[in-house]
Amino acid sequence: MANLRTRSGFWIETAISYPFTNEKGVTKTMNEKYIVEAADFGQAEERIRKELNCDNRTISVKNVTRPRYSEICFDDESSCDTFFKVKVAIHEEVEIKGGLETKIKDVKKVHIVQADSIESARNAITESVYKNSMEDYDIVDVNITKFLGILEYGKHLQKDE
Repeated sequence: MANLRTRSGFWIETAISYPFTNEKGVTKTMNEKYIVEAADFGQAEERIRKELNCDNRTISVKNVTRPRYSEICFDDESSCDTFFKVKVAIHEEVEIKGGLETKIKDVKKVHIVQADSIESARNAITESVYKNSMEDYDIVDVNITKFLGILEYGKHLQKDE
C-alpha cells in the first residue's frame, strides 16, 4: 500500500439499472452502483451515461445521492478493483464548563479505500492516511462496498470487469 493516492472531491453515488439478456435469452434487470466525481447530480448522471456508452432508452439512473465521504484512496499500482468503506472514530478532547473539565468526543470520518482485502484496507488507513497524523483514532468498521467502479475527473471508469 505504499503507492496509495488519496483524492478529495465532490463524489456522488449513482445507482443504475438496465435490461440484460442472458445466454438463455431471458431478459433481466441489472442493477449497478458507481461513484462519480461531479459538480452536481445532473453532471453525475450525464457522466455515467456517457462513460457506460448508454443512450437514454437503455439505462435508467435509479438513484443519485451525496455520500458522507469526500475522500477516496486509490492503489494505482494494484490490479485490485474492490473498494471498501472504512469508518474511523477520531477522538477529540473537548473542554466543558469553562475549561475546568474535559470530555472525549468521537468524530466519525468515512473513507473509501481500494484494496484486495479487509486487512489491506485497514493497513492502508493506518500506514498511509493517518501515518503522520497526531490524531488519536480507532478504525471502527471496515466493509466491502457494492460499487463496481469510480469515475474521476480526467480519467475513465475504474471498473471491476
